[in-house]
Amino acid sequence: MDSLVGQSLLGSRFVQDPIADWIKIDGIVIGETKEFGYRVIHGNIRHVLSEALQDSRTVVVLYNWSAQTAYTKTGFRLADSKDSASNPQFTTFIVSSRITPEFVANWGSSTRDAIGQCLIENRLAQDWVKINGVVLGETEQFKHAAIHSFDGNIGRILIESLQDSRIIVVLYNWSTKTAYTKTGFRLADPKDCLSNPEFTAFIAPSRITPEFIENWSPIPNPNTFVKWTAQKSMFTLNGSKFVPVGFNSYWFGYTEEHTYPSTAQVEQMFQIAQKMAATTIRSHTLAISSGSPGSLRPNSNKLNPDAWPAIDFAFACARKYNIKLICSLTDPYNWYHGNYGDFCTTRGVEKAAFFTDPSVRADFKDYIRQWLNHVNAFTGIAIKDDTSLFAIQLGNELGNIRPSANSTVVPPREWIADISLYIKTIDSNHIVFNGTDECFGGPVSQDLMVPALDAFSCHFYWKDFARLNTTSGSAAAFGKGYIIGEYSSNFGQDWFSAVESNPNVKGTFFWGLYPNEDGTANSPAIIHNDGYTLNWITKDLPQLLVLSNHFRRMQGLAQISSF
Repeated sequence: MDSLVGQSLLGSRFVQDPIADWIKIDGIVIGETKEFGYRVIHGNIRHVLSEALQDSRTVVVLYNWSAQTAYTKTGFRLADSKDSASNPQFTTFIVSSRITPEFVANWGSSTRDAIGQCLIENRLAQDWVKINGVVLGETEQFKHAAIHSFDGNIGRILIESLQDSRIIVVLYNWSTKTAYTKTGFRLADPKDCLSNPEFTAFIAPSRITPEFIENWSPIPNPNTFVKWTAQKSMFTLNGSKFVPVGFNSYWFGYTEEHTYPSTAQVEQMFQIAQKMAATTIRSHTLAISSGSPGSLRPNSNKLNPDAWPAIDFAFACARKYNIKLICSLTDPYNWYHGNYGDFCTTRGVEKAAFFTDPSVRADFKDYIRQWLNHVNAFTGIAIKDDTSLFAIQLGNELGNIRPSANSTVVPPREWIADISLYIKTIDSNHIVFNGTDECFGGPVSQDLMVPALDAFSCHFYWKDFARLNTTSGSAAAFGKGYIIGEYSSNFGQDWFSAVESNPNVKGTFFWGLYPNEDGTANSPAIIHNDGYTLNWITKDLPQLLVLSNHFRRMQGLAQISSF
């Protein structure tokens, strides 16, 4: 709950203020004139706010979420245009009990930028939560009335609205000075919450009933880790159910052209993930990257610094858009991004020795250690501490026998157990998945017997319903999680019906999604002709809509008819 401070809507979940003395304003910095500067505090937001409250001189805390750094201020004067600026990386926290009449007088008459406990006509209005650029309660059941009185004075409109006990939400249009009142809202319905920069939604929190809270869609807190909770047989985030659904974009860290993708191309995938109601993206090359000059591990245990920015940016986007990541550590196939044979080449041994040679294993562990301890240049957070990472997978399709791609060996149980436990000794925060696929639960891998593994995944490019039921049932019998890490994007409703009706399948990821050249739908799509990869282009949108509605059904969300 560390990031949920101030009475606010974060994503689409209402949060009662756990630290009652703070007003929260997202995306705004105030107290920017020099006279109000004070000191810097480093750490998580709860630590920062607790420390700031102990110093009576602090009136404002400006918190940078990516840097986890706070800048405290002794005051602010919003009547001065230089004293307030927009900055999406920051949240402003104001100590409401320290706002003196002098401060209020200096705020001026405008109330538009006061979010949370807001100012109306130079006084604090304690009963309204203010959210800019959002309209709520758009479904028919919540429509109430339009108010045009008082010459559009928002303060008077809100005062009048408080006199009508049916009103939960007031939507105010700043350009027309018109308010539309609502009797409620249900954010679990995607049609009930829309973005519109001309509007501000005012919510009366004193009228929020338990029924409203139950119907709101839970949005994961980006500052906690997803866990596998065997007692509940589900992935959980903040104690609530988390459903990992999304797609594969394997190229985030390194492309088939042996270069790095543009930041716009990577960010486009996270924007599409939000549109599709995805919660997670699986991307191979954020960790599978070896054997070529531009890769993360070119030809030795010394990692390539030029490869980190692309990886770091993907993690930063995951944090920005609140989309989780799955990262695999290595691959059995001789594809462009490298494979576990590259660790053998370093030691001059055959690829098949990867699972048994002690020097090769030591090198692989060293790679894992360096990867987990790497500190992101954009966020300042080590991978092992990054809540944007949903799960670490030992590898991609380890043990699938494909002689044409030089994959001929099944990883033994001893290797799986050793590597899984090694990851846990460095990183106890993240879920560890098995890296096997077709050999899942077999006599060599015996991965169901490995205690350090939290969950398992299998891949499906043909509709093997019997295998789906058997493998997911086996995982459930051992109290482990199970996801479909890859499946054909061409599958139809019979597949989705089987998956959605299977209580042992906890998440799914289709293959795959590719970007447009400029990272926008207006630029040409980069086509990847493997028969399964889709783009955000007109001809693929119908199938993406089918996939999106599958994500929504898996999460218990309402379906949509168009993007």
